[in-house]
Amino acid sequence: MNSCKLHYLYIIGGPVTSVSWKFNDNEITNRRIQFIGNSIRIPNVDETYDGLYTCEGQTVHSKTSTFIKLITQCELIF
Repeated sequence: MNSCKLHYLYIIGGPVTSVSWKFNDNEITNRRIQFIGNSIRIPNVDETYDGLYTCEGQTVHSKTSTFIKLITQCELIF
């Protein structure tokens, strides 16, 4: 079983008031993706999860975001 855990970005400027994740600019609606604190975990990763994951974080003073591009590579065995 392969799994992938994506961690949230680090925000400077006070306590984080909210963190949200998007997949290819859309709200994550896949029920297999688990939200653990401010991170997400994807169990049984395959190529259907390839894409751009964006983490948006906010404090009382600022808002920022970062992204992670997930690319799976499947090994062919003959």
